Amino acid sequence: MLSPKKIVPCPTQGPLWEWMRTLNEAGFVTDSGYTTSFRVPCKGGKSASDIAATECSAPKQLKMSFNLGHADFYPVTSGKLSAARHVMRRFMALEEDCTFLCDDDNDLELAAVVSKAFLPSVTSPSVEAAIQLRPDHFVRAAASGTQATEEMLDAVLQHYSLKTKGNGLVTACVAS
Repeated sequence: MLSPKKIVPCPTQGPLWEWMRTLNEAGFVTDSGYTTSFRVPCKGGKSASDIAATECSAPKQLKMSFNLGHADFYPVTSGKLSAARHVMRRFMALEEDCTFLCDDDNDLELAAVVSKAFLPSVTSPSVEAAIQLRPDHFVRAAASGTQATEEMLDAVLQHYSLKTKGNGLVTACVAS
């Protein structure tokens, strides 16, 4: 019979975890409850601009992005853009044939390379600025909450000239 065992995390070595310890020593609060990244919340008297100022000192193997007001540090090979490009290669899709539902700072890099970005909500000033720079690229929901998500999913279907049947299946609209 199997008995439950305590899972011991792998040793946290390498540039990511060394950088986390460096930030801890500098007085930053860190959340290391992730496998391949760590988060730095705006706590302990440290502001978002204090955290952002550390990026230029971070090891070159790391990237930083803000999500919901917290900074996330992760390997350059991680992140939404890298993951999306992996999926695009896997399915032989071009960036200009793809779209993205997004709402925050950590989405902007991927949003910039796809054909259109759909926003159920806008959670940061940087997203608002991106919309102002490229208003034709971003589609912003008029509704809020779950209705905004439904609105943007319908907008994606419309973008690709697709419709949903009553049973939830998606079909292509072909002009006759």
